Amino acid sequence: MGRDVDPDELAGCVVVEVGERQAWQFITFARGVSTPSREARLYLDSSWQVRAAPGPREAPPASADVCRLLNLNNLTVGRAQVSDAGDLEVCFSDGTSVTVSGEATGDTTGEPWWFTPWTSQE
Repeated sequence: MGRDVDPDELAGCVVVEVGERQAWQFITFARGVSTPSREARLYLDSSWQVRAAPGPREAPPASADVCRLLNLNNLTVGRAQVSDAGDLEVCFSDGTSVTVSGEATGDTTGEPWWFTPWTSQE
């Protein structure tokens, strides 16, 4: 998997963007503890799922896969880890989580998931 970012580095980061670029959905994480802030993007190229925090919450429309990521905007990462099978799980402080499979699907063109390197945002 793309290891430009160690999942342990995500703790305390905030989701600042979700979207789709070409064929891949993505989640952008920002770490604002340094000046300038740093951002890294996680690309998803395998199956993934978002589990909402317990309690009432408005569901996003089911019109596109990327809509399932919208509720992650502005959430703070509590922890992130990679399982022995290569699955990435990111857990947020409100109880929401996203898990990305480490197993390629028939449509996967490279790694099942990968990070861009940290970049500085001025």
